[in-house]
Amino acid sequence: MDSLHLSEITGLQAMPGRIADAARAFGRKYSAAMNKPRMTLQRGDQFISANEAMQSEFAQLRVEAAAALASLRGATDDLRESAKAKLAAAMSRPAARDTSEALLRESRESRAWQRLKPILDRSTNPAETVTQLVSEALTAGDDDTVEALRIELKSYLEGRGNDELVHGVAKAFEAEMCRMRPLYAAAIGARAELERGLENLSQCFNFVETAIQQQHQTAMIVNFDGSMQNDVDITNGETVGPVPFGSFRG
Repeated sequence: MDSLHLSEITGLQAMPGRIADAARAFGRKYSAAMNKPRMTLQRGDQFISANEAMQSEFAQLRVEAAAALASLRGATDDLRESAKAKLAAAMSRPAARDTSEALLRESRESRAWQRLKPILDRSTNPAETVTQLVSEALTAGDDDTVEALRIELKSYLEGRGNDELVHGVAKAFEAEMCRMRPLYAAAIGARAELERGLENLSQCFNFVETAIQQQHQTAMIVNFDGSMQNDVDITNGETVGPVPFGSFRG
């Protein structure tokens, strides 16, 4: 398999719609509470009592909406971790079939790292060295060397105390892996898509939670890839959109 699409491994793309559903549900309930006839022709203490009852109902609706959104946040967290695990699996070698194979791999990877570390210690250009090591290992089908680099490289470089070096070598490793292994490249692309989508989901949650708790009229819902948006009217549950993201901005 040389391709990997985020939509194949997670249901996160549907989460903005579920957030919008929660916002619309609140809006419909809010509108129903607002339009109850209890305030009609009330005077004095009766008016105060009716208003207090209405405000209490609004407060309860906000509590219920907060609980619904918290549940969706929990579901989002579960889907995020599942997607990350699947992407990590796509970027590493297949799991060992049993304990014996796992121990044998660990031993081979350890020996590979013992061979690689002195090479890196002597290198004056670690990024170039790593690129060459990865290329040679992949060409030779040496998964032990590739896995040893993947597992050990970050902590080794951090021990040298240079953040710029860590970043540069990590990018070199990633670039060569992407060049040599299409599935790895696809997983890297899907990981970037996941990160952008999670940021958009975070905005959706924040927009809706703020609108409900601070009694704003509308909340913006951005779709997972950030290309489209809806505006949900928190006071009645009606929706405007979808339109290209940013179209409602003045």
